[in-house]
Amino acid sequence: MMLLSAMNIQGLSMNVIDLNSVRDAKHSADPYDFILGASFLQANALDDLRRDFPNIVKPGYLTVDEVDLHGRFKTLMLASHSYLNETLAPLYEISGVTNATLRAVDLDPRWRAGVLTQLALQTMPSGQVYNSPTRRGMMIRQKVLCDEILPPPPDASTTLLPIDPAPKTLRERLIADTSTSPTCGTCHVMMDPLGFAYEVFDAIGRVRLTDAGLSIDATGKLVSSTNQPELNFDGPVELAQILATLPQAHRCMGKQWLTYALGQPVDDAAELASADYVYAHFVADQLDLRSLIAAAVTSPAFLAPGRGTPCTPGLDQTCNDSPTVSAIYGTCTPAGKCVCNASQPRQLNPATGRCM
Repeated sequence: MMLLSAMNIQGLSMNVIDLNSVRDAKHSADPYDFILGASFLQANALDDLRRDFPNIVKPGYLTVDEVDLHGRFKTLMLASHSYLNETLAPLYEISGVTNATLRAVDLDPRWRAGVLTQLALQTMPSGQVYNSPTRRGMMIRQKVLCDEILPPPPDASTTLLPIDPAPKTLRERLIADTSTSPTCGTCHVMMDPLGFAYEVFDAIGRVRLTDAGLSIDATGKLVSSTNQPELNFDGPVELAQILATLPQAHRCMGKQWLTYALGQPVDDAAELASADYVYAHFVADQLDLRSLIAAAVTSPAFLAPGRGTPCTPGLDQTCNDSPTVSAIYGTCTPAGKCVCNASQPRQLNPATGRCM
């Protein structure tokens, strides 16, 4: 699949181009004139072109992903850029950013790919001094894959054993402490291998290459909770590439947005059916996050919430016992009905029947 401009076409010999492919190609004028189609070049001409132009890796075309990745799940998970100012840039080892204004900056693609490698998301599950492969792996399990991780047993110690005289990496210490306990190992094997991908980051997400003077081992594996084959990776970028194409992560993204839209967990049969509805629309529109959000707020669970905490008369609160009321804002009347919060003030949106 390629994008070909009029200038590209004029520069090619007509015996190289498959005219039928050009005629069948999609045409667009936004943001500039181009046609989008497959197999513009005749197969028998490819070898000659490669011989005559050996240094041209991408001769006048862009892949479909490069044409339109705006708002896509893949961009969220794989983009190697961020918005930095003079405070944040040194933490990413970026020079030349000299003021407080945030601006788009390309990051080192060896370590950074998507939102999961941003400083904020690496800092959030870490400790105050040390990073935590377990917490980072749990974040991926719960927030990106929607897997359930049980809390540790009441008598389980969450403190690593004292450091012995021989230097060991955090990874080595964690494996030594958890691998000998069936109680701990059952859950740690689901979390820690994912967290090991981020051992190239310190507690606040800065790149590090050693731990305790030893080389970092950032290899790991994704052990599926849905009986899928194990997937191996080396480092955060390879893990991001796996997650970007993983149907379980796509489905989880839909469920997370529906949870946010409803203001409550998605766990009963009707809400799970709406999660399937959101996922189907997300996939059908090539993982466009805008379509995902639209599907969440047009799902049956959002338009007709059927449960929620009974409201307490006189209090402003989250309540959704009425399908005409927002699940986020509301005031409970003396009659026990949740109405739009007059103190905001808020009114019913005639298009949705929900509080504005």
